[in-house]
Amino acid sequence: MRCPKCDATDCISIEIHLASDDPLQFFSCRHCEARWWQRDGESVSLEEVLSLAAKKDPR
Repeated sequence: MRCPKCDATDCISIEIHLASDDPLQFFSCRHCEARWWQRDGESVSLEEVLSLAAKKDPR
């Protein structure tokens, strides 16, 4: 994974499962500290991530 801000390759990736939605990937660049989210390879805004996190799991 390359950082979209500085093009560094030293990034951290964490997969997160929220409620019943598809897993999200959180990325953080160790070089410039940029942070971003993706789902199925598409960018996801922080506002959308927070909205998904606020949903209750129906289990």
